[in-house]
Amino acid sequence: MRYLTRGWCDSDLDDDEVEAARAAYWARIDAIENRLPEPLLRLARHVNLHDGVIESVTWEPANKTLVLDVVASALKPPHQVQNVRITLGGALMGERRINSLRDVARDRESSILYWEVDLDDRGWSPDAPFILRLLFWPRDELSIDFAELTLAVEDRTDGRVRLSPYFLVVVPDEDEAG
Repeated sequence: MRYLTRGWCDSDLDDDEVEAARAAYWARIDAIENRLPEPLLRLARHVNLHDGVIESVTWEPANKTLVLDVVASALKPPHQVQNVRITLGGALMGERRINSLRDVARDRESSILYWEVDLDDRGWSPDAPFILRLLFWPRDELSIDFAELTLAVEDRTDGRVRLSPYFLVVVPDEDEAG
């Protein structure tokens, strides 16, 4: 995490430092918002992932597509439960990132504390210019570089989280692989 760090949320900072970190993050979003696609800006400003539980992860390495299904509360009253589906195209996932997601998805006590969206404006990753950072409770954090994002938010009747499949790797059939 770049702004909303574990120290930020664990009260390791004084009130002025907490507010400075929050202000710096929103100043960053304001500075890059005209370069963010609408779904990514919506994820930053209008979707609540706080205390959300990752219900399932689907990783398709052949086409670098990552799908996160998160059970979370809506931002605005009446705070109904929602399913937030985040699909990242062109996701750059290494073994450590895959293992972190697998561990978080398996542990139904884990939840998302905070998230950040960002733009790789330093040009480190021209094929994946966007960044999604996730800070989990009680441990772990993750940054995912990606090229495109789709977002679907739907109301749910309750907050129960399916137990399986919590993590799925999709491998194409030999016929499809060519």
